[in-house]
Amino acid sequence: MKKVSDILDSRARLVLIASGLFLILLANTFDCEFLKINLAQVVAHLGALLLIVGLLHWIFDVTMRRQLTHEIFEAVVGAGRITSSGIIDVHHNSKHVDYATLIESAEHLIIGEHYSSRIFEDYAPQIHGRLMKGKETTVILLDEESAAAHYLAGSGSGHGAVSAHLAKIKEILTVHSRNKRAAKPNLQTRWHQRVLRYSFVMTEDRVWVRLYTNSTGHSQVPAFCVGKGNPLFDFFLADVKRFLEQSHA
Repeated sequence: MKKVSDILDSRARLVLIASGLFLILLANTFDCEFLKINLAQVVAHLGALLLIVGLLHWIFDVTMRRQLTHEIFEAVVGAGRITSSGIIDVHHNSKHVDYATLIESAEHLIIGEHYSSRIFEDYAPQIHGRLMKGKETTVILLDEESAAAHYLAGSGSGHGAVSAHLAKIKEILTVHSRNKRAAKPNLQTRWHQRVLRYSFVMTEDRVWVRLYTNSTGHSQVPAFCVGKGNPLFDFFLADVKRFLEQSHA
């Protein structure tokens, strides 16, 4: 069943083309001048204009409009999928992500890393603050005696000495215990034996995911944030839960 808009469009094109042809034919039936204006030529030119407009309208409808509609539809559907995926923020350079507020405010915080100490060093005050308040904090790090640690250390894809970085992290995480005002520690440190596909900072309502490269050498890597309440967040949540279960204290 044709839409009303399609019917009106087709009729408008027919009217324009038919009117243009009629005026051109009409102009050839008489020869008249008024105030030195050749009326027959004016009518013929007007008819040609209507004919050309009608033909261009038809060509646009047959070729361009369908293509434009298709492109708009693809853009809208693609944007809809991105929106429904739950991705709420992206940084092309993961170093530009600001975790300060997230670390301070989260009731439950899970940080999963190989052995990079950067996030712990950059946000040491925020980490100390939440540890002093007794907020639930879980850190999952690479077991330096594991085969994965030896592989990363020898592959050239890591940050350098595994032990040195892990020592920095341990130092930052134990500072809170020296402060008499600190609340009862609610810190859990676990160790994994895997080469991670991504590192993450997860709270009760979002997760920041930092990707890794397949190639060797250092490179600028992107990071994206997924909000709670969609299949993509559920995927990371389930993966992190299994990761916790497969790690050891």
